[in-house]
Amino acid sequence: MKLFFKNLYDVVVNAFAAAVFFLFARTFGPIVRLFWIGQTRDLESVPDGPSIFISNHSSYLDFIVLGYVFYCLDKRSLRFWAKTKVTNHPIWRSFSKVFGAIEVKGDGGSRDLLTGSLQLLESGTSICIFPEGTRSRTGEIADFKPSYLTLARKTGLPVVSLRLENVFEAWPPHAIFPRKLKCHISYVNSYKVDEDISKELAMELNASIRHELINYNSHAITGKRGTWIRSRLDVSSADILIGVAGVFLPTKREEQLDKIRSRWGGENSMCFVCHSVRTGFDLLLSSSSFAAGDEVLISSLTIPDMRVLIEHNGLVVVPVPVNPETGFPDSEDFESRITPRTKALVLTHLYGTNHDITAFVTIAKKHNILLIEDSAQAYSPDSSYNSILADISMFSFGTIKTATALGGAALVFNNQPALYEEVKEAESGYKRQSRFSYLFKLMKYLVLGQMVLPRNFARLIRLFEKLGLDYDDMIYRLSRGFPGKDLIAKIRYQPSSPLLRLLQRRLTRYKPGRIEEQRRKGDYLRSLLPPESLFPEVNVEENNYWVFPLQKNNDPVVDTLRENGFDASSRHSVVALDSMKESSSMEFSSSQQLLARTFFVPLYPEMPDSEIERMAGIINELNR
Repeated sequence: MKLFFKNLYDVVVNAFAAAVFFLFARTFGPIVRLFWIGQTRDLESVPDGPSIFISNHSSYLDFIVLGYVFYCLDKRSLRFWAKTKVTNHPIWRSFSKVFGAIEVKGDGGSRDLLTGSLQLLESGTSICIFPEGTRSRTGEIADFKPSYLTLARKTGLPVVSLRLENVFEAWPPHAIFPRKLKCHISYVNSYKVDEDISKELAMELNASIRHELINYNSHAITGKRGTWIRSRLDVSSADILIGVAGVFLPTKREEQLDKIRSRWGGENSMCFVCHSVRTGFDLLLSSSSFAAGDEVLISSLTIPDMRVLIEHNGLVVVPVPVNPETGFPDSEDFESRITPRTKALVLTHLYGTNHDITAFVTIAKKHNILLIEDSAQAYSPDSSYNSILADISMFSFGTIKTATALGGAALVFNNQPALYEEVKEAESGYKRQSRFSYLFKLMKYLVLGQMVLPRNFARLIRLFEKLGLDYDDMIYRLSRGFPGKDLIAKIRYQPSSPLLRLLQRRLTRYKPGRIEEQRRKGDYLRSLLPPESLFPEVNVEENNYWVFPLQKNNDPVVDTLRENGFDASSRHSVVALDSMKESSSMEFSSSQQLLARTFFVPLYPEMPDSEIERMAGIINELNR
């Protein structure tokens, strides 16, 4: 009976796969072309007749893109090598049969595999092999296995090297579904392999082919380019739509809060979920821990609202200048400014960095003052209770932050139970954010999320230019959490229940692979630029590259980058707190000068490595 059902299952799945193959040829082909087929370069140079194609392997889209180009455009008979876990998969095995995949066991050197491949090549069918053996987890090209050279040696057929671009960005390993992004295919070179080639020479040739594929210059691909906006919303349209649905659904508020708090679970951890980091900071400053005239020492580079909140609560701002070599204050300088009126130290981690604060923890304990860590720009899935050293660490999930829920924040209290309860009690008197004000925000960014895709954003810029409007100002205003006046009135709310629902979803479902890819791209861009062009904080070891700041040594760099499709900007949300009456402007000139030279360039997982390389090339050329 079991055998009967197994055979029935195979018949049904095979029939389904055959139907899908038919639909692929008739229907899905145009969709593939519309969504993923970009430019082809030098494919007319590919030799006629059967060949052994090799390519970098970054995504499941590799099969679809190559298959479409050669099946539908070149009308060439092509078969792929596929690993056993694909050909034996309960679902994919039938698809692999329909598409004619050749099963690869082990490292691809089995006699049956080579014999079957040789027969196909002799019959006029080309074979495509991914010498890396598996998909790249980072987008970089891994070492090649030399099995394809054995086929070339025995048949005398050419090895044709192809370079695929954007496939990793279109469907990275952490994504469930691919996104719309044009993928480019380039012919790199053809190689003839002598029948009597030695093993040593074959290994050298294998390394040389890989090296040429890695260093292939794809910048010559031309055509209309879009504009890469300086920062993108770190949330999908699907998540925003789920947030919209949540506005109309009942929510168990305490259950959602408990799930969010558990994100920073720890024996002594207390997580306070609030409307924004500004809301939480305001509540802290209004607590009984502070009295009018008390001093708050704070990093001189921070957002201007921090100063507004400190002074609104009757406290004195004491800015501490940053070290121009690190972009972060020195602990000795902080300690030298402590007086009997000092009640708190506020450390600001800028642009996605996480500095070592161990020395500041020691200072705070020594003088019995509160240590507050502003990590609004530094959240990552790695953030946990065990990594928190400060008395309070503040994380933001505002509009342009990592894992955004278009609002919300978490303040993690470390061994501060009395202060934690006092802040919670104070917030309980606030009104809740309106469900429909949050709905309006969700709908606004659902639309904007589509407008800032590269091609659409380029059209938007042209429209603003025709109307004589400043698009840079528009982006700045849209990225601000609380624009305009009456900051205090705007922040003194409890988060709405739909916001809590979406925030809980974002925190529990956020893919660590996305932040890993952001770090990889940040490290890659940093490696392409000279050290003197980098903002000091870029060199911090623990860096999520929330944004990518650089130092310019000439004025045209921002305009030139914009002309070439990169939305660079010198506009800051950060200021230098340097206007204290008791401090000279000279003392803080290093912070001001640092900001005056700083500009920001686009960098996020959706940007192809080829575009990052093009952007770095422009910057390096201008800085010569």
